[in-house]
Amino acid sequence: MTNTTKSMKADIDRRIDEQKIMRMITEELIEAGNSEKPDFDYYAALHRNRSLWSALRRDVMSRANRLPAELRDQIDQLGAWVEEQTARVLRGEGRINPLIVVNRNVIDGLT
Repeated sequence: MTNTTKSMKADIDRRIDEQKIMRMITEELIEAGNSEKPDFDYYAALHRNRSLWSALRRDVMSRANRLPAELRDQIDQLGAWVEEQTARVLRGEGRINPLIVVNRNVIDGLT
């Protein structure tokens, strides 16, 4: 296997892993959004989603990240929006659904 082939396989494996993690967290957000009252799972889902997006933002800002600069900037901007929307939800001023929509769109982009 050539270095290029190994690199491409690693990139594909990484996208699959990112997609699995995002799907799992999105399912948690959906369940949280369906709960009648905010409970531990509700806050845990929001925290895990915010943590995921924080990690994505750190990753795209790394010099080692090979994504095009424009895409990295877009991911960073989405991550900043997720942070703001999550804060609104936690203050009772926003809804979870927009976070779910963003995650689903990103999942679709990873396939």
